[in-house]
Amino acid sequence: MGVARDIRDSLKSIIEAELPDYKEAKNVLDVERNPNVNLAKRYGVRSLGRSRNDDSITKHLTYDHDFEVLIIDLYKNLKKDDQKQQEIAMQQIDAMEALAKRIESKKVGLPGTVLNTEFFTEDEPEFFEDQNLSVLRATFTIKYRIPI
Repeated sequence: MGVARDIRDSLKSIIEAELPDYKEAKNVLDVERNPNVNLAKRYGVRSLGRSRNDDSITKHLTYDHDFEVLIIDLYKNLKKDDQKQQEIAMQQIDAMEALAKRIESKKVGLPGTVLNTEFFTEDEPEFFEDQNLSVLRATFTIKYRIPI
């Protein structure tokens, strides 16, 4: 197995430990394809792009690899209540903050391979009102090294 897969799996383990009520969503690339009944308290992790910096001196390949973490929730009557949307957004932001602390402080649970988490961006929560769905996405740039 590759290091990217190990990082993805470790991110999933961190989410499951930090947010024990959340289960993995079946469709991460297109969250709207998930059946609504299965979206209450879900998460997703997916690999995005990566760039490589060759290090011929130490005989390692160093990557900056982006991973997206999604927190997904299903709520009733979202389009009718602005205050409820704001509260949902804050709950998701709080959950993502807890994950970011754990991911960054523990080097994704792979301290021998992961050098650090260099960058973290968090989007504004998306509300899919027709489906009563809320999604918060965050991107973590993980720097890791593997021997040549």
